[in-house]
This record gives sequence, structure tokens and C-alpha cells, in this order.
Amino acid sequence: MSKEPLCPTVGTIIRSRRLELGFTQEKVATAAGWTRGEMVSLVESGHRIANLDRIPALANGLILD
Repeated sequence: MSKEPLCPTVGTIIRSRRLELGFTQEKVATAAGWTRGEMVSLVESGHRIANLDRIPALANGLILD
């Protein structure tokens, strides 16, 4: 049985869109106001959850509504 979530996570959405745009984790981190790309890596992998106050900046940096 697959362990894939039924709905995409914020991390999978960020990773998919970042790769689609050809952006680095550092570029997305800067757009979100984080100082290191490592935070993007942690969110993408599901090891960390992005604070809700970062979501608008992430969406803007990834050219999403």
C-alpha cells in the first residue's frame, strides 16, 4: 500500500513549483525571509512546517496565488 498523502503537502507544492521555475532553495528562502536555503529543504522534506505568516511570501516568491 502506498504511503503517499492523498493531498499534496505544502512541502511538495513548494518543491514542485520551485523545480518547475528552476529556482534554487536559496532563492525561495530569500523570498520567504529565511536566511538559509536549508529551511526550504526541511519544509520540502516534511521535517519542518512553514509558519503561516511565511505562506504569502512563499506564494509570492513562487509566483502562486
